[in-house]
Amino acid sequence: MAELRTEEEQVQAIKDWWKNNGSSLLIGIGAALAIVFGWQAWQNHQAQQRAEAANQFAN
Repeated sequence: MAELRTEEEQVQAIKDWWKNNGSSLLIGIGAALAIVFGWQAWQNHQAQQRAEAANQFAN
């Protein structure tokens, strides 16, 4: 990429990049957060199920 010479060109390049890639970036971040929180919820669910099964087995 050619070196940008002025601050205005740099700002415009960032605006253009955001216009082209902003929605994809936000969707990616949202998907990553959903995966992380979903995984944590699944792990908590499994731990709760194991604890209940162990409790039933012990009694």
